[in-house]
Amino acid sequence: MNPTRRKPNTKEKLYILVEGMGDKKLLENLFANKNNHENCIQTHFDIVFINVEGVDNIIYKLIEFKRTFIHSNVFIFIDFDDKGKQRVEEILRKLNKKGVKKFLKTSDIFFVNPIIEYLYVLGKDFKNPKFYFKHQYKPLIRRLFGIDNYCSSEAQINIMIKQLKEDKFNTFLINVTKIESSKETLPSSNINELIKRIKKLKFLCVYSF
Repeated sequence: MNPTRRKPNTKEKLYILVEGMGDKKLLENLFANKNNHENCIQTHFDIVFINVEGVDNIIYKLIEFKRTFIHSNVFIFIDFDDKGKQRVEEILRKLNKKGVKKFLKTSDIFFVNPIIEYLYVLGKDFKNPKFYFKHQYKPLIRRLFGIDNYCSSEAQINIMIKQLKEDKFNTFLINVTKIESSKETLPSSNINELIKRIKKLKFLCVYSF
């Protein structure tokens, strides 16, 4: 029988656990943006971003969501803080210790190294500063976003998001295709792989045999 395209009656659920408010706001606005070429993603998926408020809570929330939403995809997006491979191994080791290593594949781990400010900067300009801490980004964020005394407050994050939305995330989407994606490189991120992965899942769910 030939495959026939069928529009789903209900949207698929995709849960992405993130460790902070800045991560959540960036990702949910990126994927909700109706004016870029990723708009099709939202057609077949309800993408739910959950702020677990700290990387230490990732494990507990992941277990909770995988047990509650058995048939849904659950990814994680974390800041590596320049720990790279060590951070991934730590998460997998903790899951293995709890007997639930099957709940997360390495390919379900998405990241920015070292911190989320790197991705915000990419939304304005193609910069690859070898910064480790938020305070090091202050001059760059002041120049690019016009924000003085950056401290990652919600109000400041909202200002940055507003400016990225005004650009329709176009600069961001171009720049993330040019950055390093290796866990051991500073700075780096595999966020472009996340975009590709969601697009692939989208195509998997629109056919019925």
